[in-house]
Amino acid sequence: MIVNNKQIPDKTISQLVDDIKSKKELSGIEDFFVKSEMLKIISYSRKYADFLSSTLSKKSKIYREIIKKTRAVLRKSVGVFIIAEKTKDFEKLLFGHESAKERFGAYPELYRKIFEVTGEPKSILDLGCGLNPLSYNFLGARPKYFAVDISSLIIEIVKDFFAKDKIAGKAEMINLREIKNKKLNLPKADICFMFKLLDSIEMEKGHKLAEKLIKEVDCRWIAASFSTKTISGKKMNHPYRGWVEQMCRRLGYFYEILEFENEIFYLIRK
Repeated sequence: MIVNNKQIPDKTISQLVDDIKSKKELSGIEDFFVKSEMLKIISYSRKYADFLSSTLSKKSKIYREIIKKTRAVLRKSVGVFIIAEKTKDFEKLLFGHESAKERFGAYPELYRKIFEVTGEPKSILDLGCGLNPLSYNFLGARPKYFAVDISSLIIEIVKDFFAKDKIAGKAEMINLREIKNKKLNLPKADICFMFKLLDSIEMEKGHKLAEKLIKEVDCRWIAASFSTKTISGKKMNHPYRGWVEQMCRRLGYFYEILEFENEIFYLIRK
């Protein structure tokens, strides 16, 4: 696997996943989900990819650092999983999730501002959805909703929610990084949500995968959001994504920016 232009052996990736899951509370999480979160961590720093592409030393400080950071991210997810097993209180579940918690109280205003620009949709495609579909009742309408995520547990939760609230929705587990090698069978919709997705799917230098996804979804509008915080939780000095703006100008796409406390949204019309 290539990360930050470095070839990392599959054996190394598998070993890291096994070591991360050696903690009892993380042992039940699916391998591909652990791998996905771990690769995000590795992609943030060139030193990680440089280290893993060379001779592997499990006693190395860098090796332990990758494991520690990935476990910290996964433990936040485990909290959601535990809630999921014990409750069908979907609102409590939604606001126990890290990304959704940051939007607490902002969902009605967020959707109102998005739809003031895009118009009220009759259908939504939500890629890398997480638990965002659980905010459905804040939409102000009842559109068809297609949810996609890499976690089978999240997909199960979303399906339960759609069934409980009699929502015309479908949820499917798809690895969006596969768009690099094949065309994904994604449904057509009026608008595509890509909330905090595009930064996380890139594993190599540049934004080729993100641009390919933006170009290939069959949606007139895209609402792509990005965190305005660094991985350590500090506010970014330059939260705007210049590559998105340059791409839109190059492809002739219109875009408008919405700013919230912890998140910036690009509303892109294709």
